[in-house]
Amino acid sequence: MMLSGERIAVIGAGVAGCMVARNLADKGARLEVFDKSRGTGGRLAASRLGDVSADLGADVFDESTAMRLMRVESLPLQLWSHTRADLQLQSRTRADAWVSAPRASALTRQLLDGIPLHGQTRITELKPAEQDCWWLQDESGRYWGPYNRVIIAVPAPQAVPLLAGAPDLQSAAAAVRMSSAWVLLLALSQRPRVLQAVDLLEGEHSVLSRVCRDSGKPGRSGEVWQLRARADWSDRHVDANPEYVAQQLLDAFVDLVEEPVQVARHRIHRWLYADVATSSGSPPLCGTGRLGVCGDWVCGQGLSAAMQSADLLTRALEADQ
Repeated sequence: MMLSGERIAVIGAGVAGCMVARNLADKGARLEVFDKSRGTGGRLAASRLGDVSADLGADVFDESTAMRLMRVESLPLQLWSHTRADLQLQSRTRADAWVSAPRASALTRQLLDGIPLHGQTRITELKPAEQDCWWLQDESGRYWGPYNRVIIAVPAPQAVPLLAGAPDLQSAAAAVRMSSAWVLLLALSQRPRVLQAVDLLEGEHSVLSRVCRDSGKPGRSGEVWQLRARADWSDRHVDANPEYVAQQLLDAFVDLVEEPVQVARHRIHRWLYADVATSSGSPPLCGTGRLGVCGDWVCGQGLSAAMQSADLLTRALEADQ
């Protein structure tokens, strides 16, 4: 059995889902991608903030990951030379990283070029069809399919209810633990004085884990900062009022820069499943070869693990022929 001509559904339009969709489409399969959000990106999503766009996730690629992506095809990655510091502003270093331009989600949009995307479509159940195929049912009760294979590329807790037809994969997904993350985007009237020569801060802090001048990346504009809360802080405040959380993060930022800041616009966002705390090392494919999984939780955590899982699943599907 060849992948060419097979009808395959991918649930989840993050980097892993989009990469495996691109891999399989290039091998002749007929792909359709479903996502509960309007667009692509998953944890690489971007958001409008007035007249500019800002990244909601951690979208910095190291050199090896960027080179691996650019071997797939000509993707919209640009080198970002910037200054890093710790969150006490005690040490500063120059560094290079790669980012997707003009926003993080440009990467996943290009990966899906020519592949149908069904946005704002939350798949809630998979139902067996004839000839070892699958129907997908969305939250409105609509059925999609049938598909020869289904690939689930969502965070592990969201994958569990979709994997009832593959108990081995379901057990592996259920064993994964993920942490949350609150993110605050700020459009400021001017750059804080203490951060005039600093673009990215990471390290130990009671509230924050990362402060990034998003507008300093290639292709961006304005004076936009992304504040990301610590995982343990986010987990403790996971169900808190969003505006309360926004004020806590803003207060932490003001304490950090030691001066008032004038906020023109802001947006608060909660990533319920932001980072993999424990990974189970799931197999990528069920015994019948008709259900597969990919995402960072399959191989570890982060962008590199998400890409690795897409490659692992692609090889497993090819070996299943």
